[in-house]
Amino acid sequence: MSFGGRAASAVAGPPAGEAIQIRASWVKHLLLALPCAYLAVIGGRGLDSGIGDWQINLALVAFGIGATVVLLAMGFSRKPVLSIDAEGIRCRRPDLGLLPWRAVAGLGLGRAPFARTVLIVAVDEAQLTPEAAERVKRERSSILAGPQATRYRGKLAGYPTVSISIALLAISPRALRRILESEIRYDDGDA
Repeated sequence: MSFGGRAASAVAGPPAGEAIQIRASWVKHLLLALPCAYLAVIGGRGLDSGIGDWQINLALVAFGIGATVVLLAMGFSRKPVLSIDAEGIRCRRPDLGLLPWRAVAGLGLGRAPFARTVLIVAVDEAQLTPEAAERVKRERSSILAGPQATRYRGKLAGYPTVSISIALLAISPRALRRILESEIRYDDGDA
C-alpha cells in the first residue's frame, strides 16, 4: 500500500473490524449547488426583464436548475458511496460495484487533476468477473487518473489502477488514510 509518500508492495486484505461505509457530504454538494442555483436566478431575471438573448437565459435557467437538483440529490442520498468490508471494496461513484479483496493488488491516496484527492486502487483484473472487469476497464481510462496513479501503477508491477474521487465524500483524506492504515490488513514487505 502507499499512503502519501510511503510506498510498499502490498497485498490488501479485509478490514479488521466491521464494514466501513462512507457517504456523500451534503455540505460539499450544497456548496457546489449554490453557484448553479445562482445561474438559474440570473437566467430567470434575464427572461423576466427581456435583457440579453432569451435562448441564453433559458439555457442558464435549465442548466442551473438541473445541476442544482442533481447535486442536491447526490449530496442528500443516504446510500454509502464507498463501502469497505470483509468481501472487498464497493464503490457507487464511479460505478465499480464490488472489487473483491483477491482482486485488490494495493491501495493508496493521491492527487488527480480534476478531483483533488483520490483513493487509488490497483486491480488484478484476472481475479475479477467479466462484468466487474468491464466496469474497471471503463473507469481506468478516466480523466481522474493523474501522474500519481501512473507512478503507483509502476510500483505495483504494472497493475492497472482505478481512481475513486473522495473530494465530495463526508470524510477528509487524512481520516480516510487513518482508517485504511488501521483497518486494512496488508503486507508491507518488511516481514
